[in-house]
Amino acid sequence: MIESYLKLPASITVGEQIVGEGFATEPNFIPTETKVWLVRELINAGSKFIQVSNLVNPRFEPQFRDCEELYRQIEHPEGVTFVTPTPDMRALQKAIELKKAGHGPDIVSFPIATTDAFNKSSLGKTTEEQWKVLEPMVTVAHDAGLKINGYIAGVWTCVRTGTKIPRDIAYKFADKWVSLGADMIAHSEGTTGGEPTPSEVYEYFSRVLDKYPDPKFHKFHLHDAYGWGLACYIAAMHAGVTLLDTCLGGARAGPALTIMDRVPIVTAEVKPPDQVVSRTGLIPSEDFVSLCDAMGIQTGLDVEKILNLGRWVEQIVGRRLWSARLRW
Repeated sequence: MIESYLKLPASITVGEQIVGEGFATEPNFIPTETKVWLVRELINAGSKFIQVSNLVNPRFEPQFRDCEELYRQIEHPEGVTFVTPTPDMRALQKAIELKKAGHGPDIVSFPIATTDAFNKSSLGKTTEEQWKVLEPMVTVAHDAGLKINGYIAGVWTCVRTGTKIPRDIAYKFADKWVSLGADMIAHSEGTTGGEPTPSEVYEYFSRVLDKYPDPKFHKFHLHDAYGWGLACYIAAMHAGVTLLDTCLGGARAGPALTIMDRVPIVTAEVKPPDQVVSRTGLIPSEDFVSLCDAMGIQTGLDVEKILNLGRWVEQIVGRRLWSARLRW
């Protein structure tokens, strides 16, 4: 069998994104009660690494306006890691306040993109300006007992322009995060304008892991526009990656959110984008977990429970999503 030629890990961790990035561009607000239920059911299905919402300013992403309340309501069992993006000091302070109150994330994710165009579109700053925002946050987070995920967006391609990123750029960003004291690095690709091939993924992570060999230090986060995602994840595992993000249904299948509950978002462009149904979401959890199970790679997840949760998520958002496994 083909797996006999691959150096695949015996076990991996799957980072679930549905209650965070997965719901980010839903045009209707997902009730807090629903999000609490999903977190509970994910834990019941064996999830150990979950992104919970986002502490970004809700003026920009109103789906996350209940982040703090969500943390107050969810239980935090031993052995389960919660991670939440905190793009600026204001967001980090909220994470610290939650932690002091006995809630909140274990890991705060500090995002930065490899190009000015990408960074400005998502964070409103150039890359250099964003580094200046993030650098002092490292000490503040560590002093508060929080771990840091240094998030590199656009490892292979600039989402905004579609241009290819020179290979050494992402390596330099990884070096920068190490020098700042990050506890882990997320290597992310948004795929607009192109998706990395499995060979590119293998080459990249082989070099990264040669320099920083601890597999727990690295996380792969891939949006799957072309449908090559599963092959890319196998290539990453072959290179030694053991923490990989997925999302129930491969959700986040739309352009940047410009309206919620039929109310325009004040920070959105004046002209809303065409309502084109395109695949821009993460790799479906249902497909990846089923594939790992079939290949004998342990995820700690109950496949049938994950599949059933995928069906529930389709009911929650009111449409079919991108999992091929749910169609059979």
